Amino acid sequence: AFQHNITKPPVEAVHRSLTVHDLNYLYGRRGPGAWKDELKTRLAARRSNRLIAITEYVANDVRRHLAGKQPVAVIYNGATDMTQVEPTPVAALEGRTFMFHMSRMAPSKNVESLLSLATAWPEKTFVFAGPAWGHSLATRDRVGDSIPNAHFLLGISESTKAWLLAHCEAFLFPSHAEGFGLPPIEAMYFGAPVFLSDRTCLPEIGGDYVGYFDGFEPQTMRNVIERELPRLQGARARTHQRASRFSWDACADAYTETFLKVLG
Repeated sequence: AFQHNITKPPVEAVHRSLTVHDLNYLYGRRGPGAWKDELKTRLAARRSNRLIAITEYVANDVRRHLAGKQPVAVIYNGATDMTQVEPTPVAALEGRTFMFHMSRMAPSKNVESLLSLATAWPEKTFVFAGPAWGHSLATRDRVGDSIPNAHFLLGISESTKAWLLAHCEAFLFPSHAEGFGLPPIEAMYFGAPVFLSDRTCLPEIGGDYVGYFDGFEPQTMRNVIERELPRLQGARARTHQRASRFSWDACADAYTETFLKVLG
C-alpha cells in the first residue's frame, strides 16, 4: 500500500506492507495540507506491520518520526530509461546550448534560485519544464518576459522531454525536499551533467556522479557549474551506469523478494 492509503486491510490479512515515499510534510510550510498528509501517513503506518522506504534518507526519517515496532526496509524506486524514446526536437532550441530544469515547481523545488541564476547569468539559456497547471503555470505567468533567457515549456510530451534531456548542457535540480529524485535519474540515463542540492536524499541518489550546490546564491551556483561541468561532461557513460541502478525491474524484484520472505 502507498502511504496515503488508509483503507483497512481485509480481516483475514496477516501482513500489510506500507511504502513511504517521503515525510516532506515535516519540513515544508505547515497548514491543512501538511496536517492531512501527516494524519493519513500515521494512520496507514499504524495499520501496517512492515514499512518500506524508497531511500535510506526516507528510512531514517521513518525510524525517527513514524515507525513503532515495525521493521523498516529500503527498496529504491525505479526510473524509466527514456534513451530509446524517439525524440521530438524543440525547434527554437536546436543548435543552442541550454541549462534544463524539470519539476512541478512547488516551493520545495527551489526554482527561485534558478531564476535568480538566470537573471545573473544572461549569457546562458535556461529552460524550465513542468505540468501546464499548478505551481509551474503560476511561475511561468509570474515571470512572463521579465527574464529574457528563461524559457518555459509546460505540458511537454515524453518525446520532447527525451530530446531536452539528451541535448541539455546540464540538468539543474536544487530541490530542498525530495524522497527519491526521479527527474535527476531520468537525466542521468542520458549521461547529462546533473547538478543537485546537497540535501535530503539527493546525495544518496547522485553519489559522486553529479555536482552539488552547497549554497543557492547565483554566484555560488555558477561557480559549482563552471567547476564541475568539464568533469561531468567527460563521464557520461559512468553517469548512465549509475542511473541504471534504479530500474523498475530491480524495484519489482526487491518487492517480490520481500513479500516472499514475509509469507515464508
